[in-house]
This record gives sequence, C-alpha cells and structure tokens, in this order.
Amino acid sequence: MKYLCIGWICVWLSYNGNAQTVISYGKHKVQLNELMQAYNKNRTQGDTDVSLKEYLRMYADFKLKVQAAREIRLDTLQSVRQDVQNFRSQMVEPYLMDKASANQLLEEAVLRSKTDKRIAYFFTPRPSGGDSTSSYAVMQKVYNALVSGRNDFDNMAIHATTQLVKVSFIDAGFVTAFSLPYALENVVYALRPGEVSKPFSTSSGYHIIKVLEERPHIGEWKIAQILIALPESPDKQEVTLALAKSDSLYQQILQGANFGQLAKQFSDDKFSFSTFGELPAFSTGKFAPDFETQVLQLTQDGMVSKPFRTAMGFHILKRISHVSMQEVKPESWKQQIQEKLMKDNRMNISRNIFNKQIEKSTGFRVTHTVKQDVLIALADSVKGKASISLSESFPESTKPVARFKDRTITVSDWLAFVQNYTTNFNLYKGEPSELLWEKFKETSVRNYYKDHLEKYNPDFQFQMQEFLEGNMLFEVMERHVWGKAATDSASLEQLYAKQPEKYRWDASADMILFHVTDLNEAKIISQKILNRISREVIESEHPYILTDSGRFETDQLFDPTFTPAPHTVSPFKVQPDGTVTFVYIVRLHQGGEQKSFAEARGLVINDYQDILEAQWLEALRKKYPVRLYESVLK
Repeated sequence: MKYLCIGWICVWLSYNGNAQTVISYGKHKVQLNELMQAYNKNRTQGDTDVSLKEYLRMYADFKLKVQAAREIRLDTLQSVRQDVQNFRSQMVEPYLMDKASANQLLEEAVLRSKTDKRIAYFFTPRPSGGDSTSSYAVMQKVYNALVSGRNDFDNMAIHATTQLVKVSFIDAGFVTAFSLPYALENVVYALRPGEVSKPFSTSSGYHIIKVLEERPHIGEWKIAQILIALPESPDKQEVTLALAKSDSLYQQILQGANFGQLAKQFSDDKFSFSTFGELPAFSTGKFAPDFETQVLQLTQDGMVSKPFRTAMGFHILKRISHVSMQEVKPESWKQQIQEKLMKDNRMNISRNIFNKQIEKSTGFRVTHTVKQDVLIALADSVKGKASISLSESFPESTKPVARFKDRTITVSDWLAFVQNYTTNFNLYKGEPSELLWEKFKETSVRNYYKDHLEKYNPDFQFQMQEFLEGNMLFEVMERHVWGKAATDSASLEQLYAKQPEKYRWDASADMILFHVTDLNEAKIISQKILNRISREVIESEHPYILTDSGRFETDQLFDPTFTPAPHTVSPFKVQPDGTVTFVYIVRLHQGGEQKSFAEARGLVINDYQDILEAQWLEALRKKYPVRLYESVLK
C-alpha cells in the first residue's frame, strides 16, 4: 500500500507540476508545460537557470503581443489562415508513421549509404499464365552456374533463355541505398563480395543478384556535359559526323573556349544546355556504368574528358566539384538520407504499422448496416466511371458503413473513394473491390486521424499553436512597430539628429559577398576573383551563385583571427546545408567616419523600432497586468 501511495503522489505531482501557472496577464494564463516546451525547443547549449528566468520575461512579452493580435482578430486573416494550412500540410506527414520503425529504416539507410556495391543482375519476368515452375527451374540453372564460378554473364543469359523463358542480364555497375527498389536493395546488402543470391521472386518475376565488389561511398559529384546525340540505331555516317563534331568541340575547349557557352550552343541534352551544361549533383547509381567510369577518371576540378560514346551519343565532361563522404558532416548526411527516405516507398512499412495503431484510438468501427456483398457490387458498378452521380443513382448512398466517435461514413463516401481511386491511373492497378474496401477503411482512419491530429498529439498541437502565434506576431508587429518605424521619416531624421555620434563607421571595407553551392565551387570562384576575373563573368559561368556588394563593417563579418586586406578573400564559412559564403575585399576604410542619414538609416530604424516596441509593451502591461511566478521554475 505504501508503494501504491507513493506512485499516486508522483503521478499527481507530475500532472500538477506541468499544470502550474507561470505567467498570468489579465485573465489569461500560461502553464509551466507550455513555457518549458517553448524554452527547451529554442534554448542553446550552455543555457543556465538565469537564461530560463530571462526567457520567462521574454515569453510574457510575446504572449502580450499575441493577445493584442487576437484582440483585433488577426488570426482570422485569410493570409494567416492560408499560411497555417500550408504549414500544417507540410508538417503533418512525419506524425503519421511509427517512430520506432521509421528510425530503424533511417539508421539502416544511413549505414547502407556508406558503402557502394557493384552487382551483376539476372531477371526473368513472371509468365502471363501464372505457372512459374519453368521460370524458377531456368533461374536455378543460372544460380548453379554462378556458384560454380562462371563470369561470362552475357553468354549465361543467352544460353539459359528458352522458348518459354527469357533471361536478361544487366551490368548494373555500382549501386547504393535508394538506387534499387527496396526488396532488391535488401538482397544486395545481405551479400558480401563474391556471394550470389538464390533465385527470389517479386510481383514482376524472378531475380538473381551477384555482388562483384564493394567500395566506400564515393560521395557527390557536380559535372557539366556536352552531348552530341545519336539516334537509337545510328548508321556509320551518323556516328562519323557526331564523332567529328565532338572532337571539334573538344579541341576548342583545349584552346581555351568557354565550356559552358559551347554547351549552351551545341549540346543536345535538353535538360542541361540552358544551365551551361551543368547537371544536378549526383552520386552512385544515378548513371550507367560506362558514364560513371568516365566521371571517376576526372581527378581534379576543371578537368575535361575526351569525347566518349554511350548509348545516348558522344559526351564531353567537365568536373566542377566533388564532395567526399569525409567532407560531409554526419548530421548533414543523415538529414539528406532522411529526406530521401520520406519520399521512398519503404516508408510504407512504418505507415502500415502506424495505421493499425490509430484504428483503435480513433474509435473506428464498421457498422455492417449494408452487407459486404452489396458494397462490393456497388463498387464494381462505379469503377472508372467518374460521371455517375452517386446520390441520384444509388438510394443506399446515405446509409452508414462505418463510424468514428463523432463522424459517420456512408455508402456515398465509399463509392466516391472507388470512383476517385479507379479513375486515377497513377494509383489504380486493377485491384479487386475487396482490396479497395480494405484501402478505403485504412484511408478513412488515416484521414480522420490527420484531420484531428492536434487532439491526438500534444507536440503537433504545440507546433501548430507556435506557428499560428508566430504569424500573428509578425502581423501585429508590422502594424504597431515595423511599418511605423520604416515609414515615419520625420521621426527617423529627428532621432538621427539627436544622437549623430552614435552613427559612425567602425573599421569597414568595400566588399563583394559570395554565396555558392559547395566548398569546391567556393575554391574555384575565389581563385577566379583573386585573378581579377570580373564579377559579371563569374556570374555568367556559375549561374547558381548569389552575390552582393557594398560597404560593410568588418567586425560584423569576420572573426578576430582574420585580418582583412585589400584584394584578399575571407575564410570560407560552410553553412549547415553545405553551401558556402565568403567575401572578396576591394578596399579598406578606417573607423570613426560619420555616417550620413542614408547610410545610417537601417540602424536608426532599429533604434526607433525599439522605442515604439517599448511604448507599446508598456501600454499592453497596463491593459493586461502581468505576473511572473518565478518560484514555480525552482
């Protein structure tokens, strides 16, 4: 009994501790759990109890401003409501899966992505008649030959093919995580170099995979290409002309012609000629082995390949950059893998586990008001027929087929699902109506849970509240502070005139600021600007970079270890997303020079905003008296 009482006391203290009020403003209150959730989300490493007390005061000011926004119904603005809805649509998906299985899939993908595997792949399609005995027998012979050590793969596929069973061999080259369908990837990463999978089946047919070798993941490449295309079955003259054209372009490049301009003018690649030949960054498994082999032979940035032929035609490649695995921060790499994972079909594993979990919590149940065979017959009558009016054609349309605690699903909902699904050719694969019924139940539960997610998930509810209040804060600050400060020119000039000594230049410099895609591109561009190649030329050769120029105070941009000097480049600063910023210094200025009103306008606006905000908060505190319960934080 003693332990039972202690347990109840702990539960009571935990509940009431989180329910304690830490801020009151007028008749409104903020509970401890809300404050701590916001604080823990926004705190930085090394924060102390003092910063928590300071955060308490900041949060009180924040809630005052939000209350002012609610008072004038800014939460009903169409723009705010649309922003919140868009944000909700973007954020809801990660909450609709089982976290444990999702984390397991992520760790698996991260581990696999560190290794590339070169594979030989054999395949035979599933026979249309349904009897796969002969297909399996043929593939078993291929497997036995592979195990015995044969490596004449093309001949093996040709000799294994029969009148009834066609065997295909593909030299897939190196693959990595997400290069293959998940079922095949699982087989590949279960094998060591030299090992062969036994014949295994999927819905498409039988497969055999042999892992030939493996290597550490090669990282990510950026290249530009010029493609002189060939038709599918070119004759000798077409090949000769294409080779001559590519050789001519290659000689021009060797003599100093601009690769990007030649690509824009002559390349037959419809996707990259407009970007001066630049292809999107890619890694293992993106291109055919013969193409990837040529990329790997470009060992330095700026190197250009001789023309080489693939099934598409003749290519000339130029290496722009290469980022190895060692140069990518583990957190950044994991984030990239997670983004790929969210778009991959393997996440259905986690979603399916989650669907079973939420069916009970939503209170979903089938009513059986309409017999199952009737529902199937009705579905068969509307498949692929979007023009049928459900309410007019089916008297049963209003009858219930399932219920949640506060919502009824009708026959009309079921038939509308069938209509929409079977007229979407990207979704419908000829599934029988019995399987569509299972999909309908799963979709109904998932949609209901998604629509009521704030009720089921406190973290999501807080996130939505935080975003809504952030938008309201922006709107109300624009009306009471930012907009007024920016447009009240007379008050700004008066403030500047009262304290001109405050607005003087510290040590400064005329600079050009560069924001580029990655570290290798930063090295290339910095060398160009140091060689006095103009900003305009650099921008034309690197269309994805961002630049800006002006006079800036040096202590705002550089840490104390860097001493700026004219015609030098600052250290590279790598951003969390892998992009890089740096500065080219044109000229230095000593500190102490008076700023004109135009030069100081931004600083004056900031000072005037502080004044307006302080006056506004003072008025809000009179309207909503604030009390802070600092003792609760202890």
